[in-house]
Amino acid sequence: METKAASLHTLPPEPRQKHWFWGHIPYLIKDVLHYLQSTQQEVGKIAWLRSKIAKICIISDPEYIKHVLQDNNKNYVKGNVFRFLKPLVGNGLLTSEGDFWRRQRRLAQPAFHKERLAAMSQAMVTCTEQMVAEWQQRYQDGDTIDMTLEMNKIALTIVSNALFKSDVKSDFEIVNQNLGFLVERITYRFRHPLKQIPLWIPTPTNLKERAAIRALEKVIHQIIAKKRAEGTRKENGDLLDMLMEAVDEETGERMSDKQLRDEVLTIFLAGHETSANTLAYMWWLLSLNPEAADKISKELTTVLQGKTPTFEDLKQLPYCRQVINETLRLYPPAYAIERKSVAADQIGGYHIPKDTNVIISSYVLHRMPELWGHDADLFKPERFETELVKKQPRFAYFPFGGGPRLCIGDQFALFEITIVLAMVWQHFRFEPLVPQPQLSLEPLVTLRTKENIRLKIRRI
Repeated sequence: METKAASLHTLPPEPRQKHWFWGHIPYLIKDVLHYLQSTQQEVGKIAWLRSKIAKICIISDPEYIKHVLQDNNKNYVKGNVFRFLKPLVGNGLLTSEGDFWRRQRRLAQPAFHKERLAAMSQAMVTCTEQMVAEWQQRYQDGDTIDMTLEMNKIALTIVSNALFKSDVKSDFEIVNQNLGFLVERITYRFRHPLKQIPLWIPTPTNLKERAAIRALEKVIHQIIAKKRAEGTRKENGDLLDMLMEAVDEETGERMSDKQLRDEVLTIFLAGHETSANTLAYMWWLLSLNPEAADKISKELTTVLQGKTPTFEDLKQLPYCRQVINETLRLYPPAYAIERKSVAADQIGGYHIPKDTNVIISSYVLHRMPELWGHDADLFKPERFETELVKKQPRFAYFPFGGGPRLCIGDQFALFEITIVLAMVWQHFRFEPLVPQPQLSLEPLVTLRTKENIRLKIRRI
């Protein structure tokens, strides 16, 4: 990209505080969100982290991010965190690169086209109807509801039904517990590379990891076997139909069970955890913001008049979408993206050496006063009114990433969350358990909370 004043070999400026040997890395590992924010506030748009084990650069400017994710994306491949994901999800869409990734993306993309989303919306509605009916049986007015658990359950149910035509509700505990454990282990491995013990060495923790992977694989193989027994559909099939019917242009072979396993597990991880987290954060924010809650009520009453939403109805709920967008702004599930430079580059007038790990944090950009105003930390859905959004740079807001590797399921997730919001809100409201509650965030592979989000449920 265009440079300004710096020398061709000048590295970006560094934060002041650093360890005499390990450089800046201990501070990044200790509290990643705080460190990314404080570094941006101290150093500015681009910063260099000194380390004995890696070259690391943090960028916090929409134009710089556009350069890495879009304009010069071929020079920036997936970073180290995805290497640690491979033992779990293999070579799926999330971790693969190059021609193989392009092939897999091309095969999966049609499943997320608008006409397919319209068909999937009915599965989303049916799953949510069942959840609402269960809540009406289970919860009395004023009971405590574990939103983290409930939203994980509905997100997993919707993903499996809409994308695989398979109901894994009976296996929810297996998937939720094992996936959660593996996400924690992946995060630990990434943050403590020098403490790694190869997975093949039978330590107690490694044995537990391998058992968790086997448990997830068992559920996935059952889904694949069920699909094989029923037969795939070439017309109006789901995502699994498309993947199983796909033929390699060069070899003429279909996708192996191993590759199918990788893709299904990738969808489980990326498609269920991110939506579940966003839904839980959204209910928490609405419990604290009665004005926004009232606006949602009025919009749903006007548009739906008590009925179940259709795909077309979703387009008539702009304030609901603003609430969702604002939730994603404050609590983006993919709070940081990492890319690695294939060759040396220039960003903002500074030299970026080959093999530099470039960290891009949506959490930081989404809360910068320079982009969002002095109240950037406050929940204010009106920020996403059409005319205001048009004034923002493209990469001021990127909860689903950007460029060629923009999340393939972004529209699926937005429709799913809108349907759950619209249907639940017609029957329930939520209140905080205590006055002025605080969230303690836990940035793992996705942005979680340290404790589950629990609220008081009100029936209407």
